Amino acid sequence: MAYAGSLLSNESPDLRVMLIGTRVPQNLRTALDHHGIAWKEIEQRSIQMFLREKEDLKLISVFSGGIEGPAGVAEAGATARGVSMSTRTATSATPALWVPLGLLEFQQAFQAFRDGRLEIYYGTGGPIGAAQNLPINNVYFKVKARPEVVAKAQFIEVITENVPSKRISIEASRVEYKFYYGFRDLVAVRPPIPLSSLRRFGKGTPLQYTAQSACLIEEISV
Repeated sequence: MAYAGSLLSNESPDLRVMLIGTRVPQNLRTALDHHGIAWKEIEQRSIQMFLREKEDLKLISVFSGGIEGPAGVAEAGATARGVSMSTRTATSATPALWVPLGLLEFQQAFQAFRDGRLEIYYGTGGPIGAAQNLPINNVYFKVKARPEVVAKAQFIEVITENVPSKRISIEASRVEYKFYYGFRDLVAVRPPIPLSSLRRFGKGTPLQYTAQSACLIEEISV
């Protein structure tokens, strides 16, 4: 708005303002619509994919929190939302999201998709904030008390706003979490993948069977 105000003049009174961001929260959308200001949301991973297609590695680093340098290699000490990134991770490992679900949540998700739901957002207090700035494609699920991945889905995004229309039920939307992750196209993984084969993203250390909250892992082959 300040930038637009510096450009407006009697000679150029028709200047319009448009907000473009990687995430435009619902409350901000409502305010912008109320004031007649255009907006557009372009997901960060869409920008990253476009830049990779154009092989613009220098600009990719701007939208990757410093993960990739000019040669596609992590710079020493580079971080994304406080998550340390090693050269090994930046060059050879792709991030994915891992989530432990209760049996009821797991069954509800499958039923919702069978009933025609196109996407679901679940909440978590797990340390997945970095997922907002990483090129993640998949979410892997385990049912609590089972030491294996039993399902996977296409990752949509991680947000911090609780949007009831995105949650699986009105009851679920009343529970507040630190993060909300969206996914679609949920399918069973057969045979299940042992947790012992998973590695934490950014560290390369094995994912412990005792892990109780969502986290980032290295992408796996299914």
